[in-house]
Amino acid sequence: MKMDPDTQRIVKASIEGIKNSALFLHIHNAGIENEPIPCFQFGYAILADKPIALLVPRGTELSTKMLRVADAIEQFDPENPDSINQATQRLLKRMNLK
Repeated sequence: MKMDPDTQRIVKASIEGIKNSALFLHIHNAGIENEPIPCFQFGYAILADKPIALLVPRGTELSTKMLRVADAIEQFDPENPDSINQATQRLLKRMNLK
């Protein structure tokens, strides 16, 4: 599959970033499954055998497969700006990264 130069640059940077990371943090939002780059990144994190942490807006339903591959999941309140920070801190603590 031939990619345009911008997509190729993003894919290469994503691969390097994921390879060199301690975990893959996915911030879920409505419609993300229609975005090719986040979907590629999520799939590559699985292939690279990275721990996967999910930040999910409260009330969001995730697929059975996403639930199965996630090592940790925290919900946040999209109406509260500080909620995502609090959820991130809980995730890092659960994954022994803070």
